Amino acid sequence: MKKKVLVGLMIVLLLMLAKEVYVYASSKNSLLDNGMLQHAISTMEEWLNIQKDGVHELFYDLEDGGSSTIEDKVDDIYLAISSETVEEIEAHNRNYLSSLSSERESFSSEQLFHEYTQEKQAEIQTEIEADLEDFLLELLETEATKNNE
Repeated sequence: MKKKVLVGLMIVLLLMLAKEVYVYASSKNSLLDNGMLQHAISTMEEWLNIQKDGVHELFYDLEDGGSSTIEDKVDDIYLAISSETVEEIEAHNRNYLSSLSSERESFSSEQLFHEYTQEKQAEIQTEIEADLEDFLLELLETEATKNNE
């Protein structure tokens, strides 16, 4: 009876952890970078290994004729959950990288250069017009003062 309760508790804990990692990784509001994804994967694997070792120790302590089949089932559950979680995190990583590359493509260097040259041309045109206006006013003032003399 104790074994069944402990196995059930470990399975529930593993499933809850996998779901939390999936929800965090699939959040649309926060795109994770590669470093954070790798850290999440390694942390998850370390935690699962620690839990697996703890379950193995528990079964070795309570060892009887049927513990090897339970141990095999725990190994199968561990492999299924960890591989699903890693696949989901890697899929999120691929989605993030593809969205990042599409954003990068939308801001191509040609487009940025074109926008920059248009801005600079507008600034230069404004400066030329202002200088021309000042020059013409100055020219008119000198003509007006010559005519007044």
